[in-house]
Amino acid sequence: MREDDSLLDVLATMRRKAVRRVPVVGPHDRLIGVISIDDVLEVLAEEMQAVADAIGAAQHHEQRQGR
Repeated sequence: MREDDSLLDVLATMRRKAVRRVPVVGPHDRLIGVISIDDVLEVLAEEMQAVADAIGAAQHHEQRQGR
């Protein structure tokens, strides 16, 4: 994986290759790290929490507006 690949690209690669970890390369194809499925799950959990917070804030706002 390249360091600027999207999370969806990482997941697709992991699924296609049936692996839990993939190397991440930067400029000149130099290894800069390894991303694991646990890393991906952590980011997804944070994103889902942000979505839940946004929904909760919108519901609260709508209730205050009498909708």
